[in-house]
Amino acid sequence: MSDDYTRYLCELYFNDFPNHNDIKKAVIDVLGDSMPMYNEIDMMELSGEKIGFKLYIRLPQTSSTLLREKLNSINVIFDDIFHRDLRHYHLEIDQNGTEHVGIAIELEDDSWDLYYEEGSLEEKLRQSDEYPDVEGYGFLLGKIEASEIKQAPEIFKKIVLMISE
Repeated sequence: MSDDYTRYLCELYFNDFPNHNDIKKAVIDVLGDSMPMYNEIDMMELSGEKIGFKLYIRLPQTSSTLLREKLNSINVIFDDIFHRDLRHYHLEIDQNGTEHVGIAIELEDDSWDLYYEEGSLEEKLRQSDEYPDVEGYGFLLGKIEASEIKQAPEIFKKIVLMISE
C-alpha cells in the first residue's frame, strides 16, 4: 500500500448507530485523535442539529487487526461501517485556447484510472475503440501507478496532445 496505510471513511448517524461513541473510542484507542491519522467532521441537519459524524482515518497495516478486534468486541464489523476513501484529482489543460478536462481516480489496488471528461476531443474519442466511454467518468485514457500520480497533469497533457494529432 502506498504510504503504508489505507484511507477509510465511516459515516455514523446517531439514529443508526446508538453505539457511535464506542466506535469512535475504539478508533481513537488504536490511532489516537490527531491528524493526519484521524479526522472527525460533524454531520448537521439544515436546522443546525448534529445528526452524526464522519470519521476519516488512515489505517496502518500494522494497526488493522487491532482495530478490527476492538470493534468486534463491541459487536461491530469493520467492513460493515468503514469504506475505502478513494481520492480523485481534477485535471485541466489549455491547448491553444481549447480547454480539456480530465480526472484521475484512485482504485482499490492503489493504481489510478485517468479519464478525459470534456473538451474538443470528445467526438474523436467517441469514434475510437482505443478509449472506452465509461458512464459517469468519461473516456478511459489509461492507468497510472500510485508512484506516478504527481505526474498526472503531465501524463494527461501528453495523451491529449497525442490524440489531438
